[in-house]
Amino acid sequence: MWIIPALVCLAFAVFTMLAAPSLLTRGTWQVQHPQLALGLWHGAVVGGSLALLAAVALSVVAVLTWEHDEGSWLSGFEIALASVVASVGLIAMFGWGFIVTRRSGRALADGRRANDELRDAARVLSYRDERIGGALVRFVESPAPHALAAAGPAPVVIVSSGLEQLLTREQLEAVVAHERCHLVRFHALAQRLAEVNEACLPRYTGAKNLSRATALLIELIADDAGAKAVGADALAGALRALASAGAGSDDDVLRQRARRLHARPGGISSTWQA
Repeated sequence: MWIIPALVCLAFAVFTMLAAPSLLTRGTWQVQHPQLALGLWHGAVVGGSLALLAAVALSVVAVLTWEHDEGSWLSGFEIALASVVASVGLIAMFGWGFIVTRRSGRALADGRRANDELRDAARVLSYRDERIGGALVRFVESPAPHALAAAGPAPVVIVSSGLEQLLTREQLEAVVAHERCHLVRFHALAQRLAEVNEACLPRYTGAKNLSRATALLIELIADDAGAKAVGADALAGALRALASAGAGSDDDVLRQRARRLHARPGGISSTWQA
């Protein structure tokens, strides 16, 4: 009977929804392996969703292909169970599809609008463009030290005049390499998917954890890329300078990221406080 595989898929979907957020936030291994952690987080979401769809599909197949066996009470129980799973699953899927379409469309539109506004503002305030480490860098007039990656058909790294004045040339190149990593690895898409997931499940703790984990992990992945391209000393110095200037939303996180770059692989966990 198709109902056994359906129950296995349903059990896996429930497991990923309830247990994955707890398992993936234990310890500090994520700080040592941010790319793996990000893949596991999003893999759990995609895998759980696909397993749930498979459970519903298999239940529907079980109902449609069931052949009555008068000598088996188990087959009757199985078809009843398959009917319940299929009915509830189809109703839930249509309802969930409506919610996802409505809320995800709004979240994606907001993200595109913010990115377009950022690019337009940079175009107006720009005083020079330069190629640094394979990335198109647009320097804009702004006293606040910041660097941003703007995705799109023509991706660009936006650097403020305040940041250029704050950092050495080597530190600036490390920051550009960090931002370029966000562009080439489509980190904006990963963050947007996490935000869409949270918008669709606003009361689910796992969705909030996914958003927070994605925001941190993409920064750590980009830190590793920047350190590899230019050097850990340069990027760590840039992070400390930004923290001292109060440029980040959480200066302590910037300092911890700088310490992480200097820590040995075996000692990273001891220098990071979640």
